[in-house]
Amino acid sequence: MTIPEGQYNANTLISTFQSLFASDSHGKTCTLTFDKTTGKLALTPNSIDFYIVILTSGTTAFRVLGLDTSQDHTFTYNASGTPFTYPCNLLGATKLKIFSEALASDNLDSAVLGSTHLIDTISVNAPSFGLITFNSSQHNECMMKRKTVETIDLQIRDERNNYVDFNNQDWSITIVIRSTTDEDFTPTKEFGALLNLQMRARMIAKLKENHKDARVDGETGNRRRGI
Repeated sequence: MTIPEGQYNANTLISTFQSLFASDSHGKTCTLTFDKTTGKLALTPNSIDFYIVILTSGTTAFRVLGLDTSQDHTFTYNASGTPFTYPCNLLGATKLKIFSEALASDNLDSAVLGSTHLIDTISVNAPSFGLITFNSSQHNECMMKRKTVETIDLQIRDERNNYVDFNNQDWSITIVIRSTTDEDFTPTKEFGALLNLQMRARMIAKLKENHKDARVDGETGNRRRGI
């Protein structure tokens, strides 16, 4: 049984599931319910004459339905229904992760617990069929591994690193690459050293600002004495 792609809530998912199940040639029916307190679905055949098995092999909706992926799940007749293992997850993609081999840095990805070609993440901050907007002004910049870039590749994946299907919808993104030269700057991967560099940069910026203010005050004072 294949549930069509779409934006489902618990009610529409239940209605689609039961309709597809009943429309098959077996002539059986089942009941799929949703517990608003636990967030879990529960499934039960409507007769003791048959049972339902959801197989791990070939099933792609385990995480959506809230089922443990380590084993097949068998459902038999039960007056109260048999609840699924976990709450169902109908949120869809909550993060858009931008990967690029050409623009890669030393960023770490918690999904794989290691270094990848991840360059940034975008939160899905819009409802279904809404416009996702993103401004990277509050994000940290990264040091690129490559010194030269001839072509730019981009991969957009969800939080589980699956490719995102935009269903023929247009999208746009702007990549900003800064060229920085500093004789005193030494790249480092140590977190403590990164903090020291950040504190040093703030201190230099503050000293420059104070120097600028002092020069302006001095010039103003000279003009006043001349008057």
